[in-house]
Amino acid sequence: MSGNGHDNAQSVPITQKRDEFLIAQVSDPSRAPPLDLAAFLNTQFGALLAGRPVAPPQFSVLSNPDFSMLADQLDGPDFEVIERIAPKGLTAVSTVDSPPPPQLIVARMSPEKAESLKSTSGGRFLVTANPPLLMADAQSTAFAAAFQAPSVGNSVGAMLAFTIEVLGETAPLPNTQIYVYGSTGTTQGITDQNGRASFSFAQETASTIRGIMIQPAHSYWNILIRRPALSETTVNSIQLRSLVSTFGNLLTQDNFGWGQRAMRLDKLPADYRGQGIKIAVIDSGIDASHRDLSNVRTGFDFPRSNANTWRVDSIGHGSHCAGIISGVADNAFGVRGFAPDAEVHALRVLPEGRADDLVKALQYCIDHDIDVVNLSLGGVGGDPQAIAEISSIVEPYLSKAKSLGVACIAAAGNSSGPVLYPASSPNVLTVSAIGKVGEFPADSYHASLPLTPVQADGVFFPRFSCFGPEVEVAGPGVAIVSSVPGNVFVAWDGTSMAAPHITGLAALVLAHNPDFTSQYQARNAARVDHLFSILRQSAQPLNLGDPTRSGAGLPDAVAAVQPRVAVSQGASVQRPTPSAARAESGGLTAAQIADLTQRIAAALQGARPGGG
Repeated sequence: MSGNGHDNAQSVPITQKRDEFLIAQVSDPSRAPPLDLAAFLNTQFGALLAGRPVAPPQFSVLSNPDFSMLADQLDGPDFEVIERIAPKGLTAVSTVDSPPPPQLIVARMSPEKAESLKSTSGGRFLVTANPPLLMADAQSTAFAAAFQAPSVGNSVGAMLAFTIEVLGETAPLPNTQIYVYGSTGTTQGITDQNGRASFSFAQETASTIRGIMIQPAHSYWNILIRRPALSETTVNSIQLRSLVSTFGNLLTQDNFGWGQRAMRLDKLPADYRGQGIKIAVIDSGIDASHRDLSNVRTGFDFPRSNANTWRVDSIGHGSHCAGIISGVADNAFGVRGFAPDAEVHALRVLPEGRADDLVKALQYCIDHDIDVVNLSLGGVGGDPQAIAEISSIVEPYLSKAKSLGVACIAAAGNSSGPVLYPASSPNVLTVSAIGKVGEFPADSYHASLPLTPVQADGVFFPRFSCFGPEVEVAGPGVAIVSSVPGNVFVAWDGTSMAAPHITGLAALVLAHNPDFTSQYQARNAARVDHLFSILRQSAQPLNLGDPTRSGAGLPDAVAAVQPRVAVSQGASVQRPTPSAARAESGGLTAAQIADLTQRIAAALQGARPGGG
């Protein structure tokens, strides 16, 4: 082989990599008798490490097995302990409705070894895959086709080959995604520096290509061309329409997105900006160099255990969500967010993070007294066993967060089916997506998304959104213009875009609804429940053919900031200082919390730095 830049490179065989697994103690004692850990390690696990057959376990009673001892024994040629995660601070405090979450071990091993470990633990340990975290957004199934294995059809050469060129107003557009929908599946390409991408197919003809969708990196509307007339002998050129052609003031003044206007954010007093509220965006990081995101000053990168690299948002997803929530106001630029004066924490877990990174991000939210968390994550769905196992790991942390006043708002998911986890958790507020006809060009991909019925005002349920009884409210999630890295903007679809609308409004409610400076001032589960109730009660009902599509409807900002708790006539309600408000947690004083946190932290040393 020559001319490929690898002439002198050393070759290595491709092998199957070891998978990541989560190991936790089973918290329910009724599931199995107490385990004699010493006997387990000396007999069963020793045989497992040596690759010998494992005999049925013979355990005597041990009332308090030392879980960390198992982690010490896991290290070996077939196992690699990556990290140990232990609840700390207030997370480790047991309350009536929320016991401490389980300790976790994150390890690499083969699936066969993981199954052996699970089977020899006598039911005392949960061993489950540590799945990658995904965005809640995926391509719509409007043109999806069933996957076809390569063995189904064979060809000696390409039956169809063509090149697509994507142009902006003045120059070609590089890094533009092109989706070609054929009879056997969907093929994706990305344009080069000349704005071109080439495609070749062994099982398609010009007549079987059903559609082409062009998704620009930024600054332009996407476009969907149905039944395209493709040339194989000349370059197929497509010119896109700029966002500025629709939003003429996008780069010269503050703007409200259509979703913010639909929720009546523009009708609130100008000084309602979420002052004093802490918001966490658990996502792909935030580009704080963007003019609309310069108010984001803190965060953490969990996959990299780094306090600085949260600023690197390689996929733009977290920046887009943050722009909806807290885009800078009064800078004569871009889109103003719901709560521009809130304190936003960028907690990076995407794109390479896994379930344990979500656990650590939730621990961070508890430790830092976060008020509202945005979870635009595409979670676990489909396999009931996978959902049950991952939820048994994550759910105790979601429960603990709620019990300490942390309100988690989650995107329902984009798989066009039942709500995915963690949005299906009873401890979060679940948000589906809606769109509105007239807020995007008629030839854009957005125009392919409406399901019937469409309301008289143009509001519709998009075909990608998950639905089900867990959905509590809907948020704008089609053709949402917001910030992405590079000081630019893009219009995206997804429940990932819907959830930040509700997160931003939740911050305004906590900051400006008097209920949260009186009866619901303390940081506890009642505070979170009251917040979620207000969001539901403020909602405008939607008639989209199925109540599980939109829950209570679209929350209204003006209604949501109105008090629900009666205040005595003539009494004044003062918002407490942040330190005073955060001191009220389950009846503990600030001094008691500080002392308790210190003692717990001292007893639970050993968690990786940055885990909370």
